[in-house]
Formats: sequence, structure tokens, C-alpha cells
Amino acid sequence: MLKAVLAKYVQEDELIEFIKKLEAELDEKIFSNNKAIVFGEKMSIKLESGHAISNTAKVIKHIRNSLVHSSDRYSREDCFMPFSESESIVSQYIPIIKFLSESVLFSTAA
Repeated sequence: MLKAVLAKYVQEDELIEFIKKLEAELDEKIFSNNKAIVFGEKMSIKLESGHAISNTAKVIKHIRNSLVHSSDRYSREDCFMPFSESESIVSQYIPIIKFLSESVLFSTAA
């Protein structure tokens, strides 16, 4: 469902440009790096049309599931642990979540 909402209300080119700009500011490809481990799984956002929306939805869903179901599926090393370095993983994705939220809100405003 997240992918469907993003596909309908978020302009993929704008998302790609936002992530590229964010990575340039950070001077590190933390979102598009194919080897990035996010809560125990390799996750990345392919910055190409036709891929960025679905990859972003997959990463956001994975982070959400890691937060909500951390004790069910993941080993202690791979799950979200409050007040640990896993908070930095979540914090890195806040600008993307904010961008997506604002895009959906602006697109649906009357």
C-alpha cells in the first residue's frame, strides 16, 4: 500500500533529486549504497526512474517493521534498540520520510 500511495502522490524525479542533494550535503551515499545494511538486511534506493519509488517504499517499510516487530523477527544485533546506535539508522531516514510526507500532504490538499 505504501508503494501505491507514493507512486500516486510523489513525483519520482523530485524524490531522486532530493536524495541526490541530501547525499551531496552529507558527502556520503548512505541511501543509494548497494552495500548499506539497515537492520540486518542490505537496503538501498536505486536513483533511477522506475526504481526509486519502489525501493524507497521497501526501505521505509523495512525500517517500520524493524521498529514495530523488532523482538519478533530479528536477532538482537539486527533489531532497533532504543538509546543505542540503531537510533542513528532511523535518524538518517527522517529527511526522506519528511519529504515523502510533505509530498503526499501537498498533493492531496484541496
